[in-house]
Amino acid sequence: MRWGAILLPYLVLSIGFKFFIYDLHPEWNRPEVWAGFVIVAIVGRRLLARHPFIKAMGRHIDLAKAQAKAPAKG
Repeated sequence: MRWGAILLPYLVLSIGFKFFIYDLHPEWNRPEVWAGFVIVAIVGRRLLARHPFIKAMGRHIDLAKAQAKAPAKG
């Protein structure tokens, strides 16, 4: 779920960007445009990972995993 919240916007962004480049502006299909997209996607993913909602969800998932493993250790 944590990865879905981080990667789902990236997936939507990449599909939208490919549609924009291939269908609407094929003249912009150049390496420097794609490099800019990759940089924006990486920065966006890092920023989403720092979002308070996603951090709280990650802590909740980690706590649930720790509680599930606790009886197995004892």
